[in-house]
Amino acid sequence: MAVTMNNTSALAAKLVVSVTKAEYQPEVEKALKNVRKNVEEKGFRKGQAPMSMIVKKYGMAVKLDEINRLAGRQIYDYINDNKLRVLGEPLPVEGQNVADLEGDKDFEFTFEVALAPELDIKLTKEDKIPYLKIEATDEMVSAHIEQMLAQHGSRQDVDTVEDNDLVRGILTELADGQPKEGGIVNENAMLLPLYIKNEEVRAQFVGAAKNAVIVFEPFKAYEGNGAELVSFLNVEKDAVPTYEGVQFSFQIESISRHVPAELNEAFFTAAFGEEGEVKDEATLREQVKNGFREQFDPESDYMFVVDTRKAILAKAGKVELAEDILKRWLKSSNDKLSEEQINTEYPAMVEDLVYQLVKDGIMAENNVQVTPEEELAFATIVAKSQFAQYGMSSVPDEMLEGYAKQLISREETARNIRARLYDNKFAQIVKGMVTVEERNVSPEEFGKYARGEE
Repeated sequence: MAVTMNNTSALAAKLVVSVTKAEYQPEVEKALKNVRKNVEEKGFRKGQAPMSMIVKKYGMAVKLDEINRLAGRQIYDYINDNKLRVLGEPLPVEGQNVADLEGDKDFEFTFEVALAPELDIKLTKEDKIPYLKIEATDEMVSAHIEQMLAQHGSRQDVDTVEDNDLVRGILTELADGQPKEGGIVNENAMLLPLYIKNEEVRAQFVGAAKNAVIVFEPFKAYEGNGAELVSFLNVEKDAVPTYEGVQFSFQIESISRHVPAELNEAFFTAAFGEEGEVKDEATLREQVKNGFREQFDPESDYMFVVDTRKAILAKAGKVELAEDILKRWLKSSNDKLSEEQINTEYPAMVEDLVYQLVKDGIMAENNVQVTPEEELAFATIVAKSQFAQYGMSSVPDEMLEGYAKQLISREETARNIRARLYDNKFAQIVKGMVTVEERNVSPEEFGKYARGEE
């Protein structure tokens, strides 16, 4: 099997691959034996059909598959061995008849490839690229601390009802103002005034004291919501409409309220452990701010990469590529694309390819690699960020690591993490090549910049 290359221009070439009978026949015979072993033909047990029948029925398809596989492997081996910088994928030359497989003969296939141009694009200190360092606002820090205090709070019994209290009591169905014989009685009923939809009914509960008896219509209170009434009245869904206009009494037996922890030594110990470094509010605020910064830095790096891409494309200007081949590749990637859609998408594809060529060159010069340890460390930052959204700022290291390992066990997530790590390393390299114009911004200002509103 041999491959020869003929340049048709500085940006394109044809690769001709020869596949001889001596090369493909053993592979075809091996594949047919596997087919015979696994198929069931009428009148024969599995794996017992005559080989002549298998060859007659499956021979041409197997032969085509094996020849295509051998040709494809040889093409890619040639590209890799000769370090060809190919854009897109090799495409069979249009018009060649690859389906004419009759007879024992050698075959020859021709592929077209688009070649990467030589780009002399260098980033220097004359290139000024902004770096937006996102800083958490005082309001964000305070809100996060409030979440932490709420998380470490406790439920306490109180004397009068407020919106967000948990109210427990005895719910009794009434008839003519008296307990209905055989009616609903729930001695363990509970409700939160906050979830009562009717404001008039909610007002009956808010401000009420322990042992007070509230007479109301549950159907009105929850505006006929089936799911809530099924739960509150403990009835079947079909029975809910029958309680429209029916009054109940609710005798309040207990009122409990979630009270946030106080910002004191007990809280610091509960949140950070006895050996923790946080012992006062100032240190806590600084740690929370650092936690936000750890979450925000990858976003700052990502935006820096976006701006670097703009700078590279501006320096590159108009770059000529093998347009016909690349448009054919677009079509082969998605045969539903119309010619108009391909012409519309092509300029964006050229920009992507040019940027990737320059980026790959910079990464290769610096021998950039991503290690499994780096993937786990980045996944741990992602995990910490996700826990922090729920006010969980002191998650044990072993729990964080376990969750991070779960993240990178998912192929798509692991691929995204590797891509972000490569981008982060690219950002660090570029920072040493250009003049970085750093400025501090709030998350809101960063969002406006990212959306192009600044």
